[in-house]
Amino acid sequence: MDDLLATRLGGWIRALAESQLIDRWFFVRYGDPKWHLRLRLRARSRSLAGRVISRLGRFAESLTDPSSELRIRTLELGTYERELERYGPEAMTATERLFHADSRCVLAILEGLSRRDDTEERLRIAVAGVSALWSALGVEETGRLDLARTLRGSFEKEVAPTASQQRALADRFRGERPRLSKLLDSTDSAAFMTHFADRTSELGPVRRRLARLEERGRVSANREDRAGAYAHMFVNRLLRFEHRRAELIIYYDLERLYESRSAQVRQKGLE
Repeated sequence: MDDLLATRLGGWIRALAESQLIDRWFFVRYGDPKWHLRLRLRARSRSLAGRVISRLGRFAESLTDPSSELRIRTLELGTYERELERYGPEAMTATERLFHADSRCVLAILEGLSRRDDTEERLRIAVAGVSALWSALGVEETGRLDLARTLRGSFEKEVAPTASQQRALADRFRGERPRLSKLLDSTDSAAFMTHFADRTSELGPVRRRLARLEERGRVSANREDRAGAYAHMFVNRLLRFEHRRAELIIYYDLERLYESRSAQVRQKGLE
């Protein structure tokens, strides 16, 4: 699936957008019943939907050709059903714009990654990306600490790590802390940080729209709950598998990093 995302899908989607056939899209990974990709495409108008489907068919044919290095087993077309109960009817369009920006960001990152299986590098990217996403959505530093702590606790209950696995979490964090601290402080020159900055720019209108809905009491979930749900979808797009275990690691790291930053702020206040 990663090879499809990194080497073929991005170019095809960009061609659709440049042809003025679509204006938004996003993707989600699913593991039930087997690993597969769901791609949501929004045609610029109803009259263009047929052309988008035709282009999709030709793209799929190129991936079912026996000579193709990347092959798909099945292509299914379906009607997109919006998750209105989860995100709220009035926040749905803003949410889809966020998913579009996030998918563009993740696809650009995947295109730049080497093809080797470097789980640790992806986890670093995920930690930095979640923090950047929460910042882009207007979650303050104290709110990010509370959110990371809540999510870490939730995933800890779900994953139920053993005592030795808990120690491994702490040991891993100690080794990763210097690099992760640089990433959160934006002092790391890694290429993927540019993609996070681009996503933040795209999310400006989304953040303002959601803030207006909050002020009017038109969204049921609060900012932190939405930020947690959006972070979950970012991790889904970026990582290959074992998302629940990975999220425990990510939120553990973020909680520790935010605690350290909070302590530094308090210390400066005492000086």
